Amino acid sequence: MERIAMTEEQKFIFDLKGYLLIPEVLKPSEIAALKAQIETIRTDPESLPPHERRFPGGTASFLIDHPVVMDILHEILGEVRMESSWFTYRTVGDGGPPPHGGVRNVNPNFNYQCRNGKIYSALTRVVFELNEVEAGEGGTLFLPGSHKANFQIPEGHRQTDSPLFETYSCPPGSVIIFTENLCHSGVAWQNPNRPRIAIFNCYNFVGCQFHRPSVPKPVIEGLPPEKQAYFRDVWVWHQGGPDNGKNLRYED
Repeated sequence: MERIAMTEEQKFIFDLKGYLLIPEVLKPSEIAALKAQIETIRTDPESLPPHERRFPGGTASFLIDHPVVMDILHEILGEVRMESSWFTYRTVGDGGPPPHGGVRNVNPNFNYQCRNGKIYSALTRVVFELNEVEAGEGGTLFLPGSHKANFQIPEGHRQTDSPLFETYSCPPGSVIIFTENLCHSGVAWQNPNRPRIAIFNCYNFVGCQFHRPSVPKPVIEGLPPEKQAYFRDVWVWHQGGPDNGKNLRYED
């Protein structure tokens, strides 16, 4: 796949709203393979090798360093690590977490800032929607601009019925990238004709960590070295070390 740098328009939208939607990133064959893995994990996990029973193992591993995502993350984070990976399968009435996040902070592992035209978005979420999503069906809600708000969000606008929240429509295989510092929320799925099937990957700068590690060691060890590198320890540079001192490799 051809590598395409983050455009100036994408930078503007991400900085303005706190999230970015890129439609139809995944091919139909990739979507089908991911759905098959999810269905097997849900219904017959023992039929899979241990390192494929949890994400991002097995088929899902190609998403770890998907070039479209990496082009964005390298621009807004630099060298990245993966913090977590999981999927959701929601049918009618299945909800998600209430509104959380929002307002400026100075925590280096959970923080959004932009200086001199350079974005730094510590703790960034990448969501792959495997089915079509129509606005109002139950896709993630976002409170645009709240990632850099200077005032606390009024309680009335921390409710999912606030008119300030917005959501999205997208075809299957689309990706949504957002800073976790943006106020966002899950909401109950409404469409009886199809579930919401989405994959949630989370990344941070290589020198930062927010979440307790959750990807099992057998899953990491089942990945090829270039993908294991996204689970390397949390540090940036080691004087006299290999790779000119850079932290580029996973070490058991």
